[in-house]
Amino acid sequence: MERRYAIIIGINDYENGPLDFCVNDAVAIKALLTDRANFAADDIYLISSDSDGSLKDITGKLFEAIGKIQQTFIKKQDSIFFYFAGHGFSDGTSSYLVFHDSKYSIPDAFKIVNSLDPRMQFYVIDACESGSKTLTRRVTEVDASGGIDELIASSSGTLFLYACQSTELAREEESIEHGIMTHYFIESVESEGLYDQDGILTPGRIQEYVAKKVALHSSFAQLPVIENRVVGYYPFIAKRASVEVGVHEVANATDTAGAVVSTRREISFVAPNRDSREELQRISIEFLRNSIDSFLGTGFEGFTRSDFQNCDEINLYGSDNLKTRIVQDAEGKLKSINRVVYMKKEPIYDPYQTMLNPMLSVLGKRPKPTGYRDVPEIDFDNPFFDSVDVVMKSADIWKVSFGIGAVTYQAKWGGVISPYFYKVDWDGEENNLISTIKKYNYTYLVEVESIAEIPRLHLQIFGDLAKSLADWNRERADELKEFKIKKT
Repeated sequence: MERRYAIIIGINDYENGPLDFCVNDAVAIKALLTDRANFAADDIYLISSDSDGSLKDITGKLFEAIGKIQQTFIKKQDSIFFYFAGHGFSDGTSSYLVFHDSKYSIPDAFKIVNSLDPRMQFYVIDACESGSKTLTRRVTEVDASGGIDELIASSSGTLFLYACQSTELAREEESIEHGIMTHYFIESVESEGLYDQDGILTPGRIQEYVAKKVALHSSFAQLPVIENRVVGYYPFIAKRASVEVGVHEVANATDTAGAVVSTRREISFVAPNRDSREELQRISIEFLRNSIDSFLGTGFEGFTRSDFQNCDEINLYGSDNLKTRIVQDAEGKLKSINRVVYMKKEPIYDPYQTMLNPMLSVLGKRPKPTGYRDVPEIDFDNPFFDSVDVVMKSADIWKVSFGIGAVTYQAKWGGVISPYFYKVDWDGEENNLISTIKKYNYTYLVEVESIAEIPRLHLQIFGDLAKSLADWNRERADELKEFKIKKT
């Protein structure tokens, strides 16, 4: 039976001409392969580098991935998918992928992957370079001496998909937050009309769709390059069945007379539509509430508990910082859907101009902002967002107060469970200052396995909070002792 492996590389943080969405591309491709193309997560090697996690030894990580794959890879039976998003260039005779530590020849990269002797090998190259004020991507075809024919001949199927021709540019766009080619590669999987009568999507159909859509999107200024040879019929992705979501009780034990003595709760679930997402939301927030209640159930005598529906309702100084942290994560790799959690651009006006706004309005003129600032926005009433927030205030000055909470929301490829805790410091009159926010992110795909996985999540937050409380209480005791012995 075929086992599918993948090496996925995305680089944003180039010293010259940094990019915005290559890591986003890489993460999205990994999610697509695991969610739709029967790749096991452990068989995908994601190599990414951006400002949040810069990785300079890209070449070393590539060879390390090949070495690990070789340990279990069965020649002529298993398959490999290679994806790259980052800078690329041509010197006129060959083309190169630009890593931080090297410029790697595309033919050489292909030969490394081909050394696995795979049954199927699929290469997607969305490479880029900076062009004046426009962020662009450019890649050249592998030159004739690079051995494409050799690669094609060595497997039952070899497919190449390049962003564009050697003389063309391919933009990455802020509106779609992807390279154009990668955007349409992902979109092809969701295009019902591409699947054949048996519900199968082949790599060839994906290539054709991408080539057409990218050409139209760019007004034929960017034409992807396709090479492929497939022996027989290769089902890359199988179409999902129609959605079935339901909760019901079924008997799982009876007595000798046949009477039901216990039941179990069953959930039938197939595809990621609105109903299934809402069910996963319900499971997520129920799990979080139960976990937090269980933790707070013992050991907090002398604390007053206050429950809030969301972080906007927390009546402490610094709650805006907590809201910003939640939104910043959702604006990064954990994209929320339907603009549930996002940063809004708010205009900034000159104070003098603000005074003139009523007059300008009468004259039918609109004031011009001097700039914009990011303001965190959360649609708390959206069915794809839930939260729980608890503040525990200590009546004992020797013990630190704290807050614990969590949000869960639906993102592009699944759901996000994000618990957090923070210290509530003394402002001189009461415990009223939020500080030292620590936040965690757990993600799951919208698939049947997640229903069982969510309640089994091990939340590290509780062990970390217990340790932090002990440290904070020691620090508080030291401060109080030092203050108590002061002589005026």
